[in-house]
Amino acid sequence: MINIAYAAKDNVEGIITYFNGLIGNFVIPFLITLAVLGFVYGVVKFYMNPDNEEGRKKGKEFIIWGLIAMFVIVAMWGLVRIIGNTFIDDFKLDKPSITPNGQSD
Repeated sequence: MINIAYAAKDNVEGIITYFNGLIGNFVIPFLITLAVLGFVYGVVKFYMNPDNEEGRKKGKEFIIWGLIAMFVIVAMWGLVRIIGNTFIDDFKLDKPSITPNGQSD
């Protein structure tokens, strides 16, 4: 007879691991890339407008918000790792692998 509680635990852990892998390996690096591009855009805009105070102000805003975004994203990534390591054995932020009918590679 199948132990329903054990099967439910495996399914929930599998779902959590899948979404952590998806978020940790695809979404967060994409957001970090956007934040870095925003930061670089701000630096370029700041230095390309030495006489235009409005352009420099916009550049400073992009620089500040890019740095804030990078900090928040990396902090959240660390929080996901802490929570995952606390509640899931063998927690890793690897790419999720989908195999048909539970076959191993």
